[in-house]
Amino acid sequence: MQRFDVVVIGGGPGGLSAALAAATHGASVCIVERSSDLGGQVWRRDVRRPRGGRAKRMLEALHASPHVTILTATEVTAPGTGRSLFLERHGHAEELGYAKLVLATGARELCLPFDGWTLPGVTGAGGLQALIKGGIPVAGQRIVVAGSGPLLWASAASARRAGARVVAIVEAAPAAALTRFVAGLAAHPGKLAQALQLRAVLARTRFIAGAAPCLVGGEGRVEFVEIARGAKRVRVDCERVAWGRVWSPTTSLARRWAVAPSCEESPKWPSRWTRAS
Repeated sequence: MQRFDVVVIGGGPGGLSAALAAATHGASVCIVERSSDLGGQVWRRDVRRPRGGRAKRMLEALHASPHVTILTATEVTAPGTGRSLFLERHGHAEELGYAKLVLATGARELCLPFDGWTLPGVTGAGGLQALIKGGIPVAGQRIVVAGSGPLLWASAASARRAGARVVAIVEAAPAAALTRFVAGLAAHPGKLAQALQLRAVLARTRFIAGAAPCLVGGEGRVEFVEIARGAKRVRVDCERVAWGRVWSPTTSLARRWAVAPSCEESPKWPSRWTRAS
């Protein structure tokens, strides 16, 4: 059994930041990631272009560090005896020991249902971005991105760069709330610059505030979406609808182990865990 000073579960930005911080101070670190690549949803690899910026620098530093071991395509299956984990990797079971454990399991997108939401062509906003980065062709397709939060703009920008026609961005929050949010970005120049950059990419895209999709229709797949804004409804013809309103922390791993009756040590685990932000 291999043992490490720190084991990080999750290879998104939070987990990678925690791993690099620990390795920089000389700790032996193992990153465990269930997918085949590091980066999580935020820094997911785009098949059309190489990574850049902070993601590139951090990944290069981690791969170059002699203190870091990276296990991708690896699933954490159960707690071991004491401070250890059981893993499933390439069809084989392994046990991994640790002194400290960092949970950086991220969040998942929850799609609230509406009429027609199961039609082919309806995805989450983050799901659309993942599909595009994975290489799905969207060039020339009309796309409506709806929901709430900054992810809408990031998803729409990814679609635009891939050649799609983003015909509308539909934000559930009212215009007044959005104005306050943008004003608050003045205290965070980096985030403000990102917001302005996304707005520039989507400068000619129709934007509807205080609204939400209420119906998606079509014969066998998406052909249009109806947008409800108060008592009014607007029909927008499109081939895809990306809907993202709610994100929920992925806590299933922590909850499953914390109540596992078969593991004598499991009730004590939460007090020894550290959660990456």
